[in-house]
Amino acid sequence: MKLAAALVLGGCGAHSLTPLDGGTPIDDEDGGDSAPAPRPPSDPRQCEHYPSGPYGWREGDVVEDVSLTGNDVDGLWSMGDFWAAGCRDSAAAKILMMALKDPHHEGMHGPNAWLESTLQDWHEAYGNRGLAVLGVLVGGTMEQAAELFGWEGATYPISADLIFSTGMFFPGPTVGLPAFIFVALPRMEIVFIQEGFTGSEEAIFEPYLD
Repeated sequence: MKLAAALVLGGCGAHSLTPLDGGTPIDDEDGGDSAPAPRPPSDPRQCEHYPSGPYGWREGDVVEDVSLTGNDVDGLWSMGDFWAAGCRDSAAAKILMMALKDPHHEGMHGPNAWLESTLQDWHEAYGNRGLAVLGVLVGGTMEQAAELFGWEGATYPISADLIFSTGMFFPGPTVGLPAFIFVALPRMEIVFIQEGFTGSEEAIFEPYLD
């Protein structure tokens, strides 16, 4: 089941996305709520084009504009989608938090089964302040992602793809999951990588928010 609502993003080129801010699309034609006052990005040059490389997947690297199978209206999420969200004129996204889960790690609903509700809670609590949440099932299918992330109730982006592997982010042979990748928007720089859940995730992304 696709997420039906769509939000037109301003800034550097219009792009249609499922809401990243946990809200419904703004509709002024029927006397609905007005859009927030326009706020330009901190550095407009970052929105002239997607950041150039060299690209990588470790702290300090710029992430490449890859596309992953997902629950967007076109069946894909790209890093460019989140870059565009960081460039829009109002309610710009400030930081992307990718939460990685492996379907083979301790089962689909092992000790980390809380992930489904926690990501939704963070999305609802912080989305309108600039947090973009992306749930990524590494090496799994969208059917498995739907089960793990709660497709029916989720209003944040979800993806599953074979492009990502935990080895892209972590050097060791084993990784504590879920893992979290924090990307500053719109410059698309990985600012922090975390292995496992520590309970301090909010302290990591909150300084980037409005």
